Amino acid sequence: MSLDPEDVWALSNLGDVRKDLALIWARRGNLVQAETERLLAIEFLERAIAIGSPKPQFPMVYFNLAMVKVDQGKFPEALFLLKKAADAPDAANVWEFSYWMGYCYLATTGSVSDAIPHLRQAVRIRPSYPPGLRLLGYSLDGIGESDEAVALYQRALGVAPASYETHYLLGTALQGQEKHTIALQHMMRARELVEEAPETSSREAYRRSIEKELQQFRNHAEGVTTGQ
Repeated sequence: MSLDPEDVWALSNLGDVRKDLALIWARRGNLVQAETERLLAIEFLERAIAIGSPKPQFPMVYFNLAMVKVDQGKFPEALFLLKKAADAPDAANVWEFSYWMGYCYLATTGSVSDAIPHLRQAVRIRPSYPPGLRLLGYSLDGIGESDEAVALYQRALGVAPASYETHYLLGTALQGQEKHTIALQHMMRARELVEEAPETSSREAYRRSIEKELQQFRNHAEGVTTGQ
């Protein structure tokens, strides 16, 4: 950049590195430094977008900026950028665009009807990506398509059998189908795995949800025992 401050790809790559540094700082618990890196990433990526490029890989600049916005919780802005990326030729074959568009629709408006087509496209392109299978399953379960949701969770476990997220979601789906015994087995497995898992931003939330579900199992069992 010192030689050519208008070099689109130097700007883009520097923005991408800053984006990744933000993730590293966030995982270390330094949220102030993480946000500082995000703001630098935004600065460089926005400069690259302002200059533009006809090269086929340019939509990834929009995508990387969208990921920074996701990390900031600014989902409407991320969705706007993802739509810009998805407008490019051949973008229909990029699973990341489809997955994150579905994710952002759910986070922005809670619109399952808008999210599901994008998530189906992501799963079609990358059928062995557990988060994609889980998010599509979660969306389908939310509209009563529990059989397909269960099948998707089972596929995800086939790829990543030690996922407490998938065991938890499968347990809740099976519980909704009143398959209490097997649902409890998955929920118990989810609790074992979450206790062994490294700290992440979502781990504690899952731990609380798992314990809440297990308490409901206990309440159900007590009700059956007492004849209530």
